[in-house]
Amino acid sequence: MRLFHVCNQLLVIALLSACTAPASVMQRMSSADLLAEAHGWQRVSLVNEPLPVVAYLNPGWRRVSQLAVYIEGDGFAWASSDTPSDNPTPNRPIALMLALRDGMNGAVYLARPCQFVAAIEATRCDVAHWTRERFSGEIVAVMQQALDELKRLGAAQDIHLIGYSGGAAIALLMAAQRTDVSKVTTVAGNLDIEAWTRHHRVSPLQGSLNPADFSSRLGTLNQLHFVGSKDRIVPPGIAQSYAARFPHAQRPRVIVIDGFDHECCWVERWPQLSTSAP
Repeated sequence: MRLFHVCNQLLVIALLSACTAPASVMQRMSSADLLAEAHGWQRVSLVNEPLPVVAYLNPGWRRVSQLAVYIEGDGFAWASSDTPSDNPTPNRPIALMLALRDGMNGAVYLARPCQFVAAIEATRCDVAHWTRERFSGEIVAVMQQALDELKRLGAAQDIHLIGYSGGAAIALLMAAQRTDVSKVTTVAGNLDIEAWTRHHRVSPLQGSLNPADFSSRLGTLNQLHFVGSKDRIVPPGIAQSYAARFPHAQRPRVIVIDGFDHECCWVERWPQLSTSAP
């Protein structure tokens, strides 16, 4: 039993779950709404079945040639070291903050399934969807459905996926199945799930897919991966392990930013970082 608790203590750190008292679900949703509304963005429900997916859209996002789709991290997955949360809505939605600083009309935000949804909408959600199965084929399929709806509504033809933390894994898993994604950019991304669980000495995520296993499908994709030199949650070695799965000529670019950790200082520096590399 002691080993179980130790493993879960490590897991909760890796899952970015704040063990301090979190805001309520409604407070977290209201906080994100106010942040988005201050920039003129609006929350919409994109998908309801089989799982709910929410997006935040800026006023000028329709009728652009390329959508820059920001995908959220794992959110508030664990309430304590051995208790999953009952709602994964993040306390600090980093990917939304990045999207709001993008400055392009085509920037939109996709939450992960079951984030930013009230209890009545979350009846189809299960804790497995934001814990062990958060990178499962089912989750990826729901995110693809949401992205298809964005494309349909916005009439865009080209997609740039930007994933933060666990959202980076989702972005790559989505890109591996699509032909309309021209680029994937990740920030503090969990790109090799097996390397990540080994690093933290926790059990494998049964039911989840690993982006590193899809290198043959992603070899020609334009990729750029930002990682922080001080990130202890997803250290630089995880992205480097992912990159090593590609032939040398196709190896994706990994940029280690000195002094950054998992949350600091991506939002503050994003306008410069997002335009500094091709």
